[in-house]
Amino acid sequence: MAKRIVRLTESDLTRLVKKIILESYREVDDLDSWIESNSDYISSSSLEDAVKEIFNLDGDVSSYESVEEDNGGEEYGENWNKILLTIQNNGDDLVKVWVTNDYRYDFGKNSMEFNKRFYFNEYSL
Repeated sequence: MAKRIVRLTESDLTRLVKKIILESYREVDDLDSWIESNSDYISSSSLEDAVKEIFNLDGDVSSYESVEEDNGGEEYGENWNKILLTIQNNGDDLVKVWVTNDYRYDFGKNSMEFNKRFYFNEYSL
């Protein structure tokens, strides 16, 4: 069986990359819908499971949480800390979502930090 060499021009590569990115936007819309539907409680494990399912990932996917301290609520006996849920694919950050200390979606923090509903890095797919 003979191997064929395929030569691609820069415009061919650009077209292919754009096509792949556009296809991934459907999944991004699905993730956006999932976040909206689950905004009352989003844990790192549930977000990781959703990302795996939506983007059909079965490789090295992991999640972790980091806490941003906010002492502003101490006077009122409240915990105003924010939690950043990060999903990684093969060691690269793929999705990041801010939630409150009780794991509710934090619209304001995500809007200010990411200027959208969540952070998404299509290059880590």
